[in-house]
Amino acid sequence: MRTDECLARAVGLTLLLASACGTSGDDGDAPADAGASGNAGEASGGASGNGGTAAGSAGRGGSAGSAGSAAGKGGTSNSGGAGASGTAGNAGGGTAGSTGGEAGQADSGGTAGTASGAAGSGGEPPELPAELQWAVVSETDGQTFYGIWGSSADDVYAVGTLGDLYHWTGGEWRYEVTDTGATLTGVWGSGPGDVYVSVNSNVILHSTGDGEWEHDVLDAGLTFDAIWGAGPNDVYAVGNGVHRRVEFGNWEFQAVAASGMWGSSATDLYVVAETAADDNVFHSTGDGNWSPQANTGVYMPSVSGSGPSHVYAAGGDSVYFSDGDGSWTPQLSLPGDIVNAVWAVSASAVYACTQNGLVYRSNGAGAWSEGQPIAEGTARACFCIWGSSEEDIYLCTSRGVFHGN
Repeated sequence: MRTDECLARAVGLTLLLASACGTSGDDGDAPADAGASGNAGEASGGASGNGGTAAGSAGRGGSAGSAGSAAGKGGTSNSGGAGASGTAGNAGGGTAGSTGGEAGQADSGGTAGTASGAAGSGGEPPELPAELQWAVVSETDGQTFYGIWGSSADDVYAVGTLGDLYHWTGGEWRYEVTDTGATLTGVWGSGPGDVYVSVNSNVILHSTGDGEWEHDVLDAGLTFDAIWGAGPNDVYAVGNGVHRRVEFGNWEFQAVAASGMWGSSATDLYVVAETAADDNVFHSTGDGNWSPQANTGVYMPSVSGSGPSHVYAAGGDSVYFSDGDGSWTPQLSLPGDIVNAVWAVSASAVYACTQNGLVYRSNGAGAWSEGQPIAEGTARACFCIWGSSEEDIYLCTSRGVFHGN
């Protein structure tokens, strides 16, 4: 190889080494450029960047280059996004808020989001139903009534002593002949063309709404205090036993003496009994068997409700409440008076009336109004309640039927 070629190759090699490891200054004693620092690691918990290369090898005759910059910092971990909080429940004792958003999936080092939504705060209880103004139905003034029911605001029946039966047709109260002098104790229907009346004898009356009443005669010695049904094929008459209608002339006896009945459905039935010494609140699933739930120690004439978890019974000086779990607790106590009837138009509108002629209203949340006299002057004992709405309520009393609106 020629001398000039060898010299050229040596110079090229020297320049290549200087380029990789840091070139020397003109004198050969300037420090080489530092190796480039490593890039910072990416976010989301990326691995830290590699550090710069080791100190550059000295250029030929030059001082060693300075060490490369320190390794790049590790990437910052992305925090997992927090799950959204659940929205609070609605007021009025609203249900708890929806569950919060799903927990954030934490990247490296990320914090998991909160999962649970906050519970809805209880709202204000509903207001009491409005106080109504009561006026006697003139056609009934002075007579005693024990039962009232209607299929609508324009189709209402009221029944009472001496076989008296009045029918409101939306324009007038019409007297209908029942062909019995016995006291009519209750009325119920599955609709305007299917109406039953219980009698304080061994007779059940039935009408198709045309003003005519046929007599369904049962065994001698039976008497009935009330009638109720869950539908046209689930009709019960109660008195010295619960009797379920099978067909005309055939009523199945179920061995529980009772004075009042109500149910939220054909499989959720209640009766209250006219005894103070033994169990006097019973429940059935519609299979003919009745299970005792309470002995209140007082005569229980009435039971009503707005649904399976809002059930009320009246007896003695109290209104009792059950949420459907089989336990009963006094909710309204009126020493010196007797609660003869309770009736619920909805979960937030419940009414009770007394022997002393007072009406009480509840919001369904445990609060009750003060007693309101049905009429001024002589007390009119109240025996039953029914209405098509909170603004259309009827009371049966010892001195006529009263309408409140």
